[in-house]
Amino acid sequence: MERFGVFVMSIINTVFPFTVPSEDRKVPLKRRVELAAVFSLAELTRDKGGGLISKKPAEEILFISELHYPFWFVPWKGRTLVFDGFDLRSHTFSFSILPDSNIFIQEMKGSSGKLETYSAFLSHNSGYFEKFSGEAQKLIKGLIMDKGLMNDIFSLLSRAKRVKNPSEKETLPLVMDYSAVKSSIEELQSFERVLEDDVKRLSQIARTLMKTTQRHISAVKLEIERTKQRSDVKISSLMSKIAKKTEKIRKIYDKKILKVSEEADLKIQALSGEDAELQAERNRLKTYIEECKSQVSAAHERRDEEQEEYWNRELKASRLR
Repeated sequence: MERFGVFVMSIINTVFPFTVPSEDRKVPLKRRVELAAVFSLAELTRDKGGGLISKKPAEEILFISELHYPFWFVPWKGRTLVFDGFDLRSHTFSFSILPDSNIFIQEMKGSSGKLETYSAFLSHNSGYFEKFSGEAQKLIKGLIMDKGLMNDIFSLLSRAKRVKNPSEKETLPLVMDYSAVKSSIEELQSFERVLEDDVKRLSQIARTLMKTTQRHISAVKLEIERTKQRSDVKISSLMSKIAKKTEKIRKIYDKKILKVSEEADLKIQALSGEDAELQAERNRLKTYIEECKSQVSAAHERRDEEQEEYWNRELKASRLR
């Protein structure tokens, strides 16, 4: 079992049981039964020879060795990584490659000064990070990520026993030794840093975009407020001028209306006076006509032809007026 610090690994040697009885077995598995099972399996797989044309000799079992398969267990940020000490297994991480963020950052910095250029930059690069520029793989030598195998291995951890002297138990020779596992861990750390740097760079870009966008929004709001204030001043000044002109025009027309009204009153009064004179003249003529009629009648009764003729002429003249 391995423990990796920044520079130091401490090694603890443990071994798993060579055989594990099934869960439903009620009788303890004795050593002789274990050995019998091993011999039976060896005999089962031994080539017995034979053949019709060219006979093969039968295989002979010269010896059977009890060897343990080597694994490295490495604590890693709250979990345990398993490495194949015999180097038969490795794991390949597949990941997508981000577009070049440096180009995006340079264009963003170059266009962030003015709102027009910044808006054009956002419009042009709105889908910059929506598509990846490619796919890549990272091989971590010896790393075991097969869930089934890992479940089997970790299920046996409770049965593992610590061994003080590694020579007490024979194991297959280590293909991945201490330095090889350390190298794989360093590769994994380097790969993790690359991914973390990508995430940090994207987060930094997002923060910069939000900060720049907020700055432009604040500038636009400030300009809107300034424009509103200037407009309010201009509108107030214009309304004052309009009010003064309106008042001036009103006074002019008030004078004209007053003058026309006075002239109309004079004309009405004049017409009223003429009408009164005409009515008085009409009444006078009516009275005079009646007087003429009376004089004609009186002259006729007196048989004064000269007076009768005179008043008839007056009566006729009055009616012609």
